Amino acid sequence: MTRLKSLGIDAFLTLQAVSLLHGCIVLLRHELAAEWLGVVIASVSNLWFFLRLFARGTAQAWSHLWLPLVPVSVGASVATWGTLGLSPGGEWLPLFYGVLSLAGCLLYAAARPHAGHLL
Repeated sequence: MTRLKSLGIDAFLTLQAVSLLHGCIVLLRHELAAEWLGVVIASVSNLWFFLRLFARGTAQAWSHLWLPLVPVSVGASVATWGTLGLSPGGEWLPLFYGVLSLAGCLLYAAARPHAGHLL
């Protein structure tokens, strides 16, 4: 169960990084309102998650998480941008990432023993 939980946290952090990286690309392009909304949602949820992570003092977890996080998030962001970002309806992709990111944060918070506390 610990291995499954660790893989779940890795996947969640990868989604957060992809969302944040995609948001930065969107900000550079100055695109549609749906993309701006996705950037805002993703950025707020990312900030909240990382503040919580640092507040809990999980320095040991970072050595485990950074290795799979960086290459997977960069690769997934580039692949997503190249395939879905240019397809019809692709302007809604950042909004999807933002909502999914926020939902992931809420699920993560609900699974924690101290879910009622922000920090």
